[in-house]
Amino acid sequence: MKMKCLKVDEYIKRTVCPKETRVLHEELETYMKNGPGPQGRTLCDRVIRACNHQLGVGPPDSDHIAGLIKLVELALRGYDISGELGVQSTPLYMEKITFHILKKLGSLRVYHPCSSLGSLLYQRLAPAPQTEDYCVLVRSCFAVLWNGLSAAQDGACLNPRDKLRCQMQALSFLLLLDRERTSPPSCSKTPIYVEDALAEFEKGCGTLTKEDATLILQETHRHLLSPWAGGRGGDGEPSGRPCLSTLCEVVLITSKLLSKAGFWSLAAGLVGGALGKVRNSADGLSPALVLGKLAVDIHRSMSSEEESGQAFTECARALRSLPNTLGDREAHVILEGCSLVVWAVEAGQSKGLSGTVLLAWFSFLEEHQELMQKRLQKDLVSQSEESRLQQSLCFSMYQGFVFAYESMLASQLENTETLDRVLLYCQATAGRMMTEIRKLPSDNILIKAVTAVSNLVCGLYNRRLYDQAFTLVEILCQELRKNCPPSLSVDRVSRAFMLAVQSSRRGSHLERALDWVILWLQTLGPGERLTQHMTEPVSLWVKTKADAARAGQEDTRLRTLRDGFGPDVPDEGVMLCLLEEELRAYREVAGDSTQERYNTLCDLLDICHEDSHHTHLRAIYLCEMAQVVCFQDFSEQTDCSAVDFTHEALRLLEEEPETEENADRLKDDKAHASLWLYVCTLEKNLQEAIDKEKRLQNVREQAGGVTNPVETNDLDYEDKQKQQDSSLVYEGLRFNLAAESKLCQPLDKALGEWASLLQGNKLPSVKNPKQICTSIALTAALYKLMGKPLQALEAYP
Repeated sequence: MKMKCLKVDEYIKRTVCPKETRVLHEELETYMKNGPGPQGRTLCDRVIRACNHQLGVGPPDSDHIAGLIKLVELALRGYDISGELGVQSTPLYMEKITFHILKKLGSLRVYHPCSSLGSLLYQRLAPAPQTEDYCVLVRSCFAVLWNGLSAAQDGACLNPRDKLRCQMQALSFLLLLDRERTSPPSCSKTPIYVEDALAEFEKGCGTLTKEDATLILQETHRHLLSPWAGGRGGDGEPSGRPCLSTLCEVVLITSKLLSKAGFWSLAAGLVGGALGKVRNSADGLSPALVLGKLAVDIHRSMSSEEESGQAFTECARALRSLPNTLGDREAHVILEGCSLVVWAVEAGQSKGLSGTVLLAWFSFLEEHQELMQKRLQKDLVSQSEESRLQQSLCFSMYQGFVFAYESMLASQLENTETLDRVLLYCQATAGRMMTEIRKLPSDNILIKAVTAVSNLVCGLYNRRLYDQAFTLVEILCQELRKNCPPSLSVDRVSRAFMLAVQSSRRGSHLERALDWVILWLQTLGPGERLTQHMTEPVSLWVKTKADAARAGQEDTRLRTLRDGFGPDVPDEGVMLCLLEEELRAYREVAGDSTQERYNTLCDLLDICHEDSHHTHLRAIYLCEMAQVVCFQDFSEQTDCSAVDFTHEALRLLEEEPETEENADRLKDDKAHASLWLYVCTLEKNLQEAIDKEKRLQNVREQAGGVTNPVETNDLDYEDKQKQQDSSLVYEGLRFNLAAESKLCQPLDKALGEWASLLQGNKLPSVKNPKQICTSIALTAALYKLMGKPLQALEAYP
């Protein structure tokens, strides 16, 4: 029966229902068996247009859709047969119409018809030459299959398996654009989408089963790796050689997912098969797949807690044997192989590596880092790839410190020679790592790196390897001194410098420890941050000087913070805070620190000199100086006595104008100065009495006379002598403490000031309330000693 070539509208009427569509299909099938006539191409074109129209009119039922798609497939074959008979058409004419049908099927969410038509469209596009229209059409096919069917949000539309099939089919279109003859960019988008598809499938499945893994391999081979085998069965073969580097990257991504799920044999088989395809090629891709195969072995070994040092050595050897010049594609996929090795170690490691394995791992990391740095130095690297490479380089360096620390914690680095080699790598890497990290836009890895290096140094310190700890932390601290980002917390900065100071202290390098305290304070900054966080470094400064005193290192012992800064002294306000903190630390340190306190007070008084505006502070420091020199002889260092210091302090306090802000503090300081005037005067009088007694004793001894002869046979002589001595001491004290009313005036004044300060319910605004309590208790004790119980009771709180 001869089939007439009707208008499109007529064919629309003949495809309005499933029954009519089947009849038309039978007629067209018979027509094609008998051989299409000269109008065969036009007829098939109109039939396809009619089917396209029906799919867009309204949502047809599934039987109708299936019939329409079968009719389209038959008409496409007829269209192609007519073309072989000499009837030509515009390039990609029918492919564009077929794409519109595919798009409508995608919007209808019908998976199987859409997949079937997609395969047909792929066969037509694969052998076509790449033009601008071709690239637009292929991208559109990918978008429809990826964003249409596969992106359905309701789970009832596509299960994870069908969704993976659809996404893999979509990626086969994207892969058509990635051919070597077109010189695409070094970083194809296909692997990125492959990784997303596999991750989504893994998430949808929860735990991958053997069937899931087999499906992944089947779909990967069918849609993505088929160009390696010269096409997909009866599908068209792509024009131009497929990009092997992209296919290798797809293999690496797929093997990663299979290894992660524990299907190492399947992963190894996939990589091994791909390696066989490229081993004899001139593309230089074999090392990438060799690294992939080794990564699978490493992950399997480490997950089973087996040694993997030999695999690391082979990875390093594979990188070491690379040619000096690598193409962009080859370099990119080899770096992806390295990344797979890094992932395998990270994911498979559960405890620290042994010393030999760690050294083999470092050998690979060095080669990996060198390759990344060479790649970064090339001008052809895109900005996005440069950023990704820089991130990977910094992470690789950081990871070395993490593994070294974990191995140390697991007691895997007990061998001295092995530890020395590990530390040699860490010392060589630390400075470079900090330099490279500063090139990143974010400080996240910097913070992690500082923590990792500090942890390793702390491990060395805890093992009493002080010199090794200092050598490593010195590099870190020097880098922080050059540029300490605000995002790095003060605690992390201080921890590094604390380790530098403590390593020096424990290693008996006390002068160096003091130098690092100064560098620590300078790194904290010149302003408020320094004064807020100065307690720890200043405390270590004082402890180090105590170590020097015990070791007899007088020059080190006598250094003050002001001496330590040299010409780079902070501004006056900061220096006062530091010296006050140093003075406070001396009060809390065990042992005699009188000389150290004296030196610090000299620096404070030098800043608060007579012509300065710090008159109130000068009075406080003079009172503090009186306490220092009161009980020790400083006549060789100062002409002033303790009483002189207190008189000068009181004079300055009396001249200080009283305001609402300083009233409480001024009263408290006057009371302290008055108390210490009394104590210093008392001490002076007692010392003079002792000196006088010593002189009289010397005179008696020189005269040779006996002032108090012992009576013969006086059995009570010793008891009488003790009673007489006690009486003399008591009478002497009563004479000095009670008889001289003038001497008691400063003590009465101190008690009066504190009584005035503490009256009422308001808490006084003073610097050190605890010191007030101690001083008042001392006042009460002195009154009690003088036999003034009423004043003593008044003084006791």
